[in-house]
Amino acid sequence: MKLKVYKQLMIPETEEGGIANGDISYTCTDKLELIQSYGIITKSDTIKCFYERISYDNGKTWTKPKLIFKSEHFKNYSIRYSGITYFLDEDKNLLLRFYNKGTYPNDNPILATWEVYYQAYNRCKNEWGEPISISHEIYEKYPLIKKRGIIFLSCSFPIKSSKGHILVPCQLKALRNGRIWFPFPHYLAHFMKVQF
Repeated sequence: MKLKVYKQLMIPETEEGGIANGDISYTCTDKLELIQSYGIITKSDTIKCFYERISYDNGKTWTKPKLIFKSEHFKNYSIRYSGITYFLDEDKNLLLRFYNKGTYPNDNPILATWEVYYQAYNRCKNEWGEPISISHEIYEKYPLIKKRGIIFLSCSFPIKSSKGHILVPCQLKALRNGRIWFPFPHYLAHFMKVQF
């Protein structure tokens, strides 16, 4: 058997910063139509903005990237986005997008708090529906989780159970001696526990 190997640059670098992975998925079950997201990262755990683009020919060509999320800066805090992941519900032929929306006090990633949202994709209009907070529903049902830490998506790959429930792997800030656990000095990421 002979294999052909070639190299193709998926997303070129920009002067704004490095490329942060988003996700890629088919948009529906009956076409080879792809959707892809990626971000521009300016420093550790700090993504400036996210873009999204579509391929109608299974990745051979792509539409011009569209800005979907951009960080916002206010007097005492910033809003940033991360953790974009897609899930194509093949039974319903419905594409969902999950992501984090973070509040950074004084634009400091160590102090960031997060909420997880999802949206449904309307292929007829090529646009996303209204964002719905998953975090809010979880905190109402499990108030102790809100006290323990913040729900967060990172490299999540949702799955669907045999009962039709979509399971979205999330992380929860880990605690040690009752406090959020930062295991290494001068390292701004805390340890996380996996939650569903």
